[in-house]
Amino acid sequence: MSKLIRVNLAALKRLEYSCIVEVPDDYDRMDELATEVYERTDGSEFTEDEMYWERGDCYVEPAGKNPNPLFTIEDSKFVCDEHGYLTELSEDADGGDTQQQ
Repeated sequence: MSKLIRVNLAALKRLEYSCIVEVPDDYDRMDELATEVYERTDGSEFTEDEMYWERGDCYVEPAGKNPNPLFTIEDSKFVCDEHGYLTELSEDADGGDTQQQ
């Protein structure tokens, strides 16, 4: 007997905005300045930082009746390629039997 599970992954991307502000030489309230600029900046002015991401909320839930599961898991050992991407699930860490569908 088996069941289908849906795995939901999320990644958070950072948005950035940069501007130049002229201040007096002796100005030292930088945190307040940053807060003021942030509150006055329209969200459409932000651009996506392509180099940054952070793991978001990941969870599993029952999948219902999905006719094409990505993998069938018989044990809990994962095999990844040289870039760290999941390529298969194996019976042993040395590349034993794999049940990929």
